[in-house]
Amino acid sequence: MEATFFSLVPPLVAIILCVLLREAILALFVGIVVGALYIYDFSPLAFFRAVDDIIISAFTDRDHAVTIFFTVFMGGLVEILNRSPSAHELIRSLTDRIRTRVRATIIIWFSGMIFFIDDYANALIVGNTYRKIADNLKISREKLAYIVDTTSAPITSLALVSTWIGIEITLISDQLKAEGSTLYTGYGLFISSIPYRFYPLLALFFALMVCVLGRDFGPMLRAERNALKSESQEEDEADLHKKTKDIVRGKKAWLVFLPLLLLLIGSICMLGIHGHIKGAVIDPDQLWQTVINLFSAADPFLCLLWATMISCLIALIIHPLFLKEKLLDVFSHWMEGCRGMFTISVILTLAWSIGDICQLLKTGDYVAVLLGKDFNPYYLPFLTFLFAAIISFATGTSFGTMGILMPIAVPLALRLGVDNPEIIYGAVGSVLGGAIFGDHCSPLSDTTILSSGASGCPVTAHVNTQLPYALLVAAVAGICLAFGIWEPIPPWLMLIVGGCILFGILYFFGKKPENTVENASPHIGENDSR
Repeated sequence: MEATFFSLVPPLVAIILCVLLREAILALFVGIVVGALYIYDFSPLAFFRAVDDIIISAFTDRDHAVTIFFTVFMGGLVEILNRSPSAHELIRSLTDRIRTRVRATIIIWFSGMIFFIDDYANALIVGNTYRKIADNLKISREKLAYIVDTTSAPITSLALVSTWIGIEITLISDQLKAEGSTLYTGYGLFISSIPYRFYPLLALFFALMVCVLGRDFGPMLRAERNALKSESQEEDEADLHKKTKDIVRGKKAWLVFLPLLLLLIGSICMLGIHGHIKGAVIDPDQLWQTVINLFSAADPFLCLLWATMISCLIALIIHPLFLKEKLLDVFSHWMEGCRGMFTISVILTLAWSIGDICQLLKTGDYVAVLLGKDFNPYYLPFLTFLFAAIISFATGTSFGTMGILMPIAVPLALRLGVDNPEIIYGAVGSVLGGAIFGDHCSPLSDTTILSSGASGCPVTAHVNTQLPYALLVAAVAGICLAFGIWEPIPPWLMLIVGGCILFGILYFFGKKPENTVENASPHIGENDSR
């Protein structure tokens, strides 16, 4: 099939409907049907063939099926953790020594980093656990929601083991397979693209600096000033600490994290062993390249599925046996978590399907023709990041954004970056990083709503206070991406430059809210001066 203008229509329809309807599933499905109409010569049976030949074929693909099973099992494991009283009590027991606002926000940030396995669990557990503590130390609910939201999707998207990784890898692998590329693998490109995901990396850094410096600006500064004028409830929190501390000691709640630890270690070990069995090149002098070779040669879907199954089994044993939770309750939570991944599985299947449509219509080839021979390939990562950020913010869905843009960005990057792998890494990283922007700060995003709800903050207040921070980070990330690949400059160096810019803006333009509030508590103002 020749590449024509109609090659652009299915993804454009999906994008436009996503923005207008703000419903990813319907938009993706309509895009698939429109593409099927053209592929099957506008046959009256095109609708049914779209379901049979395209959607069901995408669902039954071996790698896709393993990814769905892995994602569903991860949802079950996360729900066990999310519903376990031990997880919440353990975190609370670790906060006995919190006495200052700065220390509290730093601990909240680190707690969010610990729950890298899933963005939903991260938001719900950390937000609900620290809400009372934040109130007592006069930390605004808006600040809590910002820290919780920033350490949910951004860290989950970067983690080597998470509910996202299977989705991200399959979207990349499908395009490599369709293009017949043997130079790269899905897992290899995933790892290589991490340094180019400037937005999530800088967002995590900026949130930490906000915590460490205790400085804010814009609507967040006003929210913090209002919080400092509120009344404290320190005595009640002290009683709560004492009670939960006794409960935690009795339940050995630290065991709640054992399945997650086994999942992380087991996944890495299985990837390394399987990669070695598959004949990966091992060079003792190039450790990082050896790691990439091992992970690239391994079957990531199978390794992650094995590790997840083992972790689920361990969780189903530990919680009833050692944490004194009822077996039927734990299993019920696991099943509830599995059912909760249904929507994600549907979006995944439709994303794979529209990717197949784009391959059949040669959308990447047509875009390359439109750009022409004079197009500078160094523009591609920046433009990809820009489109991904706009689409994800307008729709509030990161998976939908990845599913729409990956079939266009990867083939285009493979053509334009034949002699420049940085362009390929940058394009993949831009899709994954730009998609996080909307997931992080769009008022339509699930994690935005969950973070505000778990933190006890109205969604509008959370969005209004967080958006200036997110836009600043996105602007700096775009600049780093453009200049870093254009020169080219190593991504780690551009990350340092971007971090310095954000640090300077926060330090010189941000203010400590307690310095402008009269009659603030002495221990809050004095201990936080840094």
